[in-house]
Amino acid sequence: MLRVTRMLLAAKENVLRTKKIPILMGVADEEGFPHTGFVDFADNVVDPSTGTVTARGVFANPAAPFGSRLLRPGMFLRIRLPLGEPMLSGFFIEHPIFASVLSILITVAGGIAVLSLPIAQYPEITPPTVQVSCSYLGANAQVVADTVAAPIEQQVNGVENMLYMSSQSGNDGSYMLTVAFDLGTDLNSALVLVQNRVSLAMPQLPDVVQRQGVTVKKKSPHILLCVNFVSPDGRYDDLYRSNYPTIYVKHELARVEGVGDINLLGQRDYSIRVWLDPHQLASRNLTAGDVVSAVQQQSIPLSAGAIGQQPSLPREESQVTIDGLGRLTEPDEFGNIIVKALPSDLRHPTLRVVRVRDVGRVELGAQSG
Repeated sequence: MLRVTRMLLAAKENVLRTKKIPILMGVADEEGFPHTGFVDFADNVVDPSTGTVTARGVFANPAAPFGSRLLRPGMFLRIRLPLGEPMLSGFFIEHPIFASVLSILITVAGGIAVLSLPIAQYPEITPPTVQVSCSYLGANAQVVADTVAAPIEQQVNGVENMLYMSSQSGNDGSYMLTVAFDLGTDLNSALVLVQNRVSLAMPQLPDVVQRQGVTVKKKSPHILLCVNFVSPDGRYDDLYRSNYPTIYVKHELARVEGVGDINLLGQRDYSIRVWLDPHQLASRNLTAGDVVSAVQQQSIPLSAGAIGQQPSLPREESQVTIDGLGRLTEPDEFGNIIVKALPSDLRHPTLRVVRVRDVGRVELGAQSG
């Protein structure tokens, strides 16, 4: 009605004669609006009491059984006046049974297809991230930020498709940089781009950090699962319970599909610890650096070679591989490392040596950094 009224108010000449406006009709016991007619009159005055406009429609009155007509005076009818182009949804509204059957068929077809169609179980809702980590032993957070974080972040900043980056520097010498990328970015390509930027910063890092290396991984900072290892009867100490998942659990879980990385909170790996006595060092004119140098030089992988290896004498018929003592593993072996050789004198005519056990004690404990 509003459309008809607007056309009349717009003073379009002979609009009802030149263009018939369709109107739909259905009786009470019929489905939908099967009968079509047209509007031949519409009043241009709105009834203020009802807010409606009076219009008149013309319909054909088809014959009914027993010689009567379908439409009779006083009959209740349902009228619909389309205000726009016919919509597909109107067909389903007028035919609810057909719409219900079609919906059931679509649901059954979808249930069958779901078995073969690829479905993303975990859609991308968070930006992919790449993590850069390293350690500067003995440095505090400020030193790490100045000597490690600054060179790396200057090079990584502005890498392709990067959204933002955040870093953490710890007082234990640890450093961690998380670089976030746009959704849809190929994480393997992002890893290569970040690795190339970190390589440019490597010459500016301290020598200690360069020797230990900088790790670049595809890793999300969000924790998915936490697992606690406990000893109910107190049989195993903290060091054992920390080392057990490192050996038997960590690598197994890392092979599970979808796992990016595994972190052990409070990790304490087995290590040889040397506790030095400063008074013993001073009395022998030694420093902690002398002990460290001696340990590094005398506990190394050893390639001793072989006896009878080619080229050899013609009568040499056998070849024996030499198995020498290389990298040390026991505390007593580290205690026997020679730190310094003292020259002989009148009181000590024989050559004297200073071993690690003379200036400190060696034990199997937890790695400190």
